[in-house]
Amino acid sequence: MDWDAVSALSDIIAAAAIIGSFMYVGLQTRQNTSALRNASVRENMTTFQALFNASINSKETADMMARGMVDMNTLDKPDRLRFYALNVKSLRFFESMFWQWQHGGLDD
Repeated sequence: MDWDAVSALSDIIAAAAIIGSFMYVGLQTRQNTSALRNASVRENMTTFQALFNASINSKETADMMARGMVDMNTLDKPDRLRFYALNVKSLRFFESMFWQWQHGGLDD
């Protein structure tokens, strides 16, 4: 075997190693993406539950939300602020979910 053949063989082995490493990186990226999506879904569910637990666990908060949805003018200033804050928090949560969905972070 001459040096040209050895060089060609080493080039083939190097190319195979590079292809193998690209396949490995692709697999790792795919697994990482899946893990990130799962973490995102878990985080979204935790936030979603926390938002609704505020109304479920507190009759006062549930009453304030119900009155605010019918007519915000029936709320005093502190309740109006709480109503506004809970609604903004909810909207930001759904906005975040929509953004994640648009960018492939959440499945359909």
